Amino acid sequence: MLNRKTALFIFSLILLLSTTKVYPQGYKYESIKTYEAGENDINRESRVYQTSFNSSSTRYVMCEITLKNSLYNIQPQTHKAKWIYYKPDGSVFGTVSDDWAIETSWETTWFSRGWGWEDMGNWENGKYLIEFYMNDKYVSSISFFIEGGNYSAATIRYNSIRFFECGSTVPNQENRTYATTFSKSSSRYIYYEIYADNLLYNVRSNDVTFYATYYKPNQEIFGQPILNYNIPSSWEQVYLHHGWGWPEPGNWDAGNYYVEVKYLGSVIASGYFTISNY
Repeated sequence: MLNRKTALFIFSLILLLSTTKVYPQGYKYESIKTYEAGENDINRESRVYQTSFNSSSTRYVMCEITLKNSLYNIQPQTHKAKWIYYKPDGSVFGTVSDDWAIETSWETTWFSRGWGWEDMGNWENGKYLIEFYMNDKYVSSISFFIEGGNYSAATIRYNSIRFFECGSTVPNQENRTYATTFSKSSSRYIYYEIYADNLLYNVRSNDVTFYATYYKPNQEIFGQPILNYNIPSSWEQVYLHHGWGWPEPGNWDAGNYYVEVKYLGSVIASGYFTISNY
């Protein structure tokens, strides 16, 4: 049997546990914004929030996160904040992280970090992305645009390639029959079609050039069509196509053909198709 002292201790412990509130997260996300600054951040009242920046006057693109403090007037808290910046081609540009200490008396709190250069003029044009994480858990993201610089970086992002057959007139996309095997007796031109993201979507029109090479089954170069295309800024995705062959069927040799497509000097897409004997 428990003595009185032990029983009183257990009762007190149970009472304490039953009246203690648990706050699993401690905050509520409110907003994410971007602004320009130098190596030294600027006061909040002086920040100009925007999502479009000119390369000639942009140093660091800062990202500000605002939270509601769920532990307001209860207890302080600290979290690990992380920002990941992505280039227009989708590769990681930079990662910055820091401890976010939130004081008990702060009903609302904001915190910002950035990525860039001390000097202006280094940003390349395009659409960038920032992802924000708290304690390695995704919270939110925002895109911003750089204008007025150069376009040496990729301005499209490759997704897929496929092939279709047609004559001298290219059919609308809904009337194309995509395949990887085509009949020698009925095949005229074999077109590639590339599906890509337009990284200058809502920024400006996008001039791209594709250099394709068709290889015969014996690996000899068969044809090298060049595609020049101006993608309107209103197109978020685009389907680009070009082909090689003849206006009449029956001229293809049977076998496996290989196609590679270069953009900005690098192969961004490739694929095989087969011409059958029937």
